[in-house]
Formats: sequence, structure tokens, C-alpha cells
Amino acid sequence: FRSPLCLFSGSKAISAMLVHKLAEEGKLNINDRVSKYIPEYASHGKHLTTIHDLLTHKAGIRIMPLSDPSPELMFDFDTVVKILAESPPVGTPKQQQAYHAVTAGYILGEICRRVSGETLPQLLDRILAKPLDCEHFTFGVAAERRHQVAISHATGLDKVPVISKMLHHMLGVSDRDITATINSPEAHDAVIPAANIYCSAEEICRFYQMLLDKGQWQGKSVFTPATVANATRRGQLLFDHSAKAPMRYSAGFMTGEKLWS
Repeated sequence: FRSPLCLFSGSKAISAMLVHKLAEEGKLNINDRVSKYIPEYASHGKHLTTIHDLLTHKAGIRIMPLSDPSPELMFDFDTVVKILAESPPVGTPKQQQAYHAVTAGYILGEICRRVSGETLPQLLDRILAKPLDCEHFTFGVAAERRHQVAISHATGLDKVPVISKMLHHMLGVSDRDITATINSPEAHDAVIPAANIYCSAEEICRFYQMLLDKGQWQGKSVFTPATVANATRRGQLLFDHSAKAPMRYSAGFMTGEKLWS
């Protein structure tokens, strides 16, 4: 309950709220084009892509544009940003919805770094860890705390054709390769905005209770109610070209859907 564990894709919602906080502080606008903050991102027809497109999985960068990406590439933040900025999109930006497993997080994170002048660990600490009084809540894990971490293991049936193909399509590499890689010291040292935030089960509950309470936590205003509403407002139900199923997102959250009554 109190051991830090890797949130994997649960990290996306937390990193998204860092973006929304910077919008609340007037440092960016969610509807701004990405190229306003990362000019080099405008290449290959990506010039119209907005921050909102990244948050709602419509940016056309659902996987790394490499034929055989290594899981270890995730650890090199600056290289991933450079590759994504300089490469053509995979899919149609703004029009085609396709779950962005890890890629969008790097571009969102780079925008946060450029507009704030802070590192992502500094932003996470200032915006969420300290206001929520968290012991952990970090990107990766410091060396002196790694003995406390709950090790991640792949579970369930292996290589079920439909499931394994879908996951490889969404992630670009095997889910089991990623699970094994995330336990390494290099992964603990890295900043992967959409995949390697560590906190305890109790601490992630604090985060979601704060959102349920419209941005309030124990008498402190972590976000304004308007910011929480903007981040959690449900979008359209659209076919997702990564998941191969209808999905609905807000600007940072997978909102779930009851397709059959």
C-alpha cells in the first residue's frame, strides 16, 4: 500500500495535469500549436498540431517512427523529442484518433520544460508531490530508494495472437520487453512522462481524490475547479486506430465507455 510502484500508462494523467497547471499559470494555452513552443516540430505537415491534439491522442505520432525501436530508447528524452519533431507523422494529425502510448508525453514534457524553465521532476514536485504531501511521486526512483520499489512483472497469458499484436501495434515493442526494461537502473534514472512515474497506491488515491474534489486537497487549492473541468471534460466517442475499438478521451484522461447496456 505504501511501497512505490511504477504507474506505467497511469503516468499520462499526472503528466497531463502538469500541462494543465502551466495553462492555469498562464504559461501556455492548450489550444496553441506545438510549433509555437517547439518550432522544429512543424516539419512534415505537423505544423497545425496543437497541445490539445497531443492530450487527446490525435497528434499522429502514436509510435516511434523507427522500424525496430529499442525499449532502451525511452530513456533518452532529448533524442526521442528530436526524432519525433523531425519525422513525418504516423497517421493523420488532427483527424485520426490513435492511442499514443509513450510518444506524446515526450513532446508535452518538452513544452513544459521550455515554457517553465523547470525540469519535469521539479514541476512534478512543485505542482503535485509537495501539495499532496507525498513521500514518493517522482519520475523514476532515486538510487537510495530503489530497495523500497515494488518490482514490475508481466502477468497473464503470453503471446495470445490478437492481444499481443494489438499491444505491439500500440507500443511499438513487446509489452513484456517494456516491463522487463522498466525495472532497470537506467529506467529508474530516466524521465518518461507517459510511463515511469512512481508513487504508492495511497498516493495515487490522493491525486484522484483531489481531482474528485475539484482541485482541493486538505484545504489547499492544487488546481482551480475550471482547470479540473477542462482536463476531464469528455470528448467525442471515436474509433481508435491503435486500440482498434471506439474510445473516448478528455484532454489527458482515458474516460472509459459503456458500449453496451
